[in-house]
Amino acid sequence: MCASPRKPQTIKAEIEPSSQGYLESFVFHLKVERGMAENSILAYERDIKDFLGYFPNKAVEKLENEDVLDYLLTLQELGLQSSSTARKRVALKQFFLFLGENDVAIHIDFDLIPSIKIAAALPDVISVEEMQTLLDGLPLQDSLDYRNKMMLELLYATGMRVSELLGLTQRDLVPEQRMILVRGKGSKQRYVPYLASLDGL
Repeated sequence: MCASPRKPQTIKAEIEPSSQGYLESFVFHLKVERGMAENSILAYERDIKDFLGYFPNKAVEKLENEDVLDYLLTLQELGLQSSSTARKRVALKQFFLFLGENDVAIHIDFDLIPSIKIAAALPDVISVEEMQTLLDGLPLQDSLDYRNKMMLELLYATGMRVSELLGLTQRDLVPEQRMILVRGKGSKQRYVPYLASLDGL
């Protein structure tokens, strides 16, 4: 990407009239034809409006790959997080795909526009000592307390999701082998071992 001469304050809210019409048609498409959630529609609309406002006097049909690259580079120069920039790129891609499918003469090919690399954040990991301190500090006054402690132990020991834990039944337990049948996303199933300390399940 070549350096952009634009400054942050040059991004305007005005949109070229015909571009506004295209945006309204796209929003209608998202709402009626794709049934997208209202919050997602608003986010898409805002992202596209920001982009079109960056080129207030340029019709959609006149926009080119270099314009999208210039805009994304400016967002990075502004310090916008990669995840947010990547989301805006997705919104723009969907918008221009929609226009192309509706016979609007566009000159933007997202295959030629680099994807935004998002740095993967490593999850925080609780140590064995910290987990033991947490478990030891739990109250054990009644059956509900014991249940809650056992649930925490299961989550920590097996790595299953909370939704998977909540879906467990007694029929999912295989005590002879100390295994639990876990039902994950997409109806996928797997067996995970559990510790002897949880034999009271």
